[in-house]
Amino acid sequence: NLHNMQTSISKDVSSLLDQLAENIKAGHLKPAKALQQKIRKNIERLENDQSKHFAAQFQNLTADLTELDDWQGFAATPKFEELCSDMEALIDADMENKSRADAINNLQQQWKKLGSLPDKKQHNELWARFKKAADEAYKPCQEYYDDLSKVRAFNKEQRELICSQLEMFFEVISVGIFTCPIGYFKCSKTNLICGL
Repeated sequence: NLHNMQTSISKDVSSLLDQLAENIKAGHLKPAKALQQKIRKNIERLENDQSKHFAAQFQNLTADLTELDDWQGFAATPKFEELCSDMEALIDADMENKSRADAINNLQQQWKKLGSLPDKKQHNELWARFKKAADEAYKPCQEYYDDLSKVRAFNKEQRELICSQLEMFFEVISVGIFTCPIGYFKCSKTNLICGL
């Protein structure tokens, strides 16, 4: 029945408006924005006389939310700029690659925690600056990790070669003692003793 549905929506809107007010008071911008959208959709579903009942309260809370958004953006902008400067400082910093990679990761985590600015253009400009600095600062790390990867691949190849040579050695020799210029080897089918 239409009357019951309107009553149910009105109760939901009233509850959501209370939640919106609490989130704004607590400074929780993201959940407040989600509630604002939900309330707007529910108010649109109400008949005209009922929607007017909530309109003034909703407009006041929307104004408060806009102000909160502006203040948080105003407070966050210097933090984003500071992160950009810190990342740019890492480009020429004299530090070990592991420490550099950790510092880059730490700054990236701080950036993520800040969220975004209400001014998308400003946010995108700062993000581009931060990303460019991060890519530049990471170059020595990338070279280091690429070299380390090559060394690991070479070491793996050498281990495999040595193992294959030992397997061939054990296949050819059953038991014996062999001397060489650097020492002796005593060999049985189960072990190899090196007397260097």
